[in-house]
Amino acid sequence: FQATTSLRPKENYDRYRWDKDASNTVIGLDKIYYANSVSASTWSNITGMNNGGSFNNYPAPYFIMAQQAAGVITADQANQQFEELGSYNNAKDYTRLFLRTASTQTYNLSVSGGSDNALYYITANYTNNDASQIKNDNNLFHLSGRSTLKFSKRFSLDLTTEFQESNAQSVPIPDINNIYPYEHFQDINGNSLPVQNGSYSTPYYNAGMMALGLLDNMYYPLVDINEVSNKTHSVNNRTTANFVYNIGNGFKFNFGGVYEASGTDTRHLASVNSTEAHQYINKYTKLTNGVLTYNIPKGGDLQQSKTDLQSYTFRAQLNYDKQISKDHSLNVIFGGEIRDVITQSNSEAYFGYNDQTLLSSPL
Repeated sequence: FQATTSLRPKENYDRYRWDKDASNTVIGLDKIYYANSVSASTWSNITGMNNGGSFNNYPAPYFIMAQQAAGVITADQANQQFEELGSYNNAKDYTRLFLRTASTQTYNLSVSGGSDNALYYITANYTNNDASQIKNDNNLFHLSGRSTLKFSKRFSLDLTTEFQESNAQSVPIPDINNIYPYEHFQDINGNSLPVQNGSYSTPYYNAGMMALGLLDNMYYPLVDINEVSNKTHSVNNRTTANFVYNIGNGFKFNFGGVYEASGTDTRHLASVNSTEAHQYINKYTKLTNGVLTYNIPKGGDLQQSKTDLQSYTFRAQLNYDKQISKDHSLNVIFGGEIRDVITQSNSEAYFGYNDQTLLSSPL
């Protein structure tokens, strides 16, 4: 028996060539990039309710530049906002909120023994992984055994079996490379704040949508880690049996087969409070004469799939192996094999789903 544990500290971005003044670096780049695309009319196009505002999302410096160009704020006020943005770098908060020390525990057990007529070898392994991203973990159990049985001097059996079961679960963790360094994940009271990437809307357009009765379309990473989950469960079982009968006079008869069964279940759940559910509902909602029609019902969404495989193989073979003379031998093989494989799969999706009542609503 052997047990091992390994630990890997969570990422410390200060160890890399990670720009310690990343926010001001990005802000400086945006000022150059958007210098010729912002005009006095840009701000009204972003927030104008007659045309619904601009759905396209832009980084925060773009909005500050648009306000300054439109005279909504002065140059001093714009610089003050730029300084406030540049004074914060979210690398440490990202590590604190979304990462942890990764660990792996492994347990191995091996047993062997027997006699001249019966040998056996059994090994079992269990591995548990807690990934560096919070709420992301998986485990694997593997059991295998092999035995050789001699029923007589002529008749023997080799039997091998393997069983494997795995489980994995995860939640959506944002990639730090897809988040602007000046974006906050929480306000001063600890409430979740949205980030640009994944929101598919500007804050101003989003406010207009909500005023019409639509749901909040913005992406809140700290909300989704509690409201979205993915689970996968897999099982695989394989048994091989091979009988050998030594007839004599150069003849040997082999027969046996393989049986295998495997299955994988996946489950993706996004609750009614998740960004995914909100954006699904909003995307397919129609506004006609001031009346909203929800083609996707309000609630969560559940997506499930299942795949099963069963197969068997049976083979029989007669061998003749005879040394005819010093320099010549004769080997003849006659046999056959039958194999059958059946794969079944299905997938389903439910909307307006409540994981407590297990009820959903039609589209």
